[in-house]
Amino acid sequence: MPQLRTQQLSVQHVGPVDLTIVPGEIVCLSGASGSGKSLILRALADLIPHEGQVFLDEIDAQHMSPAPWYEAQYAIPLLGMILGNTMVVGNNARLSNTFKSG
Repeated sequence: MPQLRTQQLSVQHVGPVDLTIVPGEIVCLSGASGSGKSLILRALADLIPHEGQVFLDEIDAQHMSPAPWYEAQYAIPLLGMILGNTMVVGNNARLSNTFKSG
């Protein structure tokens, strides 16, 4: 699993966000309704226009062909479909331990 890093990632009213996620790390993005969590995830997945840069193993995502980029970040939309809006933060955090040990 590659390292994911953002530099000054911003979209609409959210950001800039600087973030580094190392292989094996599980990250929780939490906040109030309407605070921009989904916007940041969509920008991270390159699904909406955004400012800033996203790197995968220090390669700028803008310089990657679509297939490798989308393969590398497939878990973002998948987890969104699994978790939906029915689980609270504590349940999601406990579920992360299942993925980590599983």
